[in-house]
Amino acid sequence: EFQQLVYTGIENLLPLNENNVHEIIATKEKYRRRANREITIIERLGKEDFFLTAVKLYDFLKKERHAFLGPGRAYSTASLVCYSLGLNDIDPMEYDLSPARFLDHEDGNMELQIEMDEDASNDVFYFIAEQFGQENVARMPMKISKRYNPEKAGAEYAIDNEGNKQYLHVCAIIIALDGVANHVPVNVLTDDL
Repeated sequence: EFQQLVYTGIENLLPLNENNVHEIIATKEKYRRRANREITIIERLGKEDFFLTAVKLYDFLKKERHAFLGPGRAYSTASLVCYSLGLNDIDPMEYDLSPARFLDHEDGNMELQIEMDEDASNDVFYFIAEQFGQENVARMPMKISKRYNPEKAGAEYAIDNEGNKQYLHVCAIIIALDGVANHVPVNVLTDDL
């Protein structure tokens, strides 16, 4: 299923027309070779389900939630697999981007960063918790730089040990199939997700 989705995505990205048949056929072959290399690494790492879940998440965000999503972020923008699956809008072949940093994780961990409107973040968390189980999912707050004028934007803050305001934004969701608490400190606030 994973490979088929990738190859179907490539076909959809490069439609044939009578004016460019030979050029598109050659381009598709180049894309398939690159996709094969990425797929081989992904399958060796056993990460096919990671991508299938990401596709489900994007479908949920785009079709059900109608969320505003960014064009792509960080190392995943260099992956043709991500591009062909619709996980970003940046063609790595056009810009000659190498997927090495995205795919080369000796520990097998991969990261897919999604920019979305803030209203969608709770829905994403609930969707992922439903997919993987509440004990395997956690939110991770990140500090916001003061240069973005967080007070004017109404950002939430916490007071650190020195009495300074630290502006927080929930911008990461951690998934660990053997339980998030085995990897990071977890504070359980209520019975609610």
